[in-house]
Amino acid sequence: MSGSILAQRIAALSRRGRAGLAWEVLRRDPAYRAAWHSAMGLSRGLAGGIDRSAAAPGTNLARRWGLHFCR
Repeated sequence: MSGSILAQRIAALSRRGRAGLAWEVLRRDPAYRAAWHSAMGLSRGLAGGIDRSAAAPGTNLARRWGLHFCR
């Protein structure tokens, strides 16, 4: 990876702050993705979109992964 690409990626993460970095790490974690799919009652082979109006992270999922949701 070239130095300029690395610098761009570091700058992008810096703009997003700690919450953005945490999200980038979590969303790539296969264990978190599996837990989220399980909590939402979704199968891994889901071909269509997700109805987000019906899906909200469960309390146990949030607690297990140390998530805090601000209103």
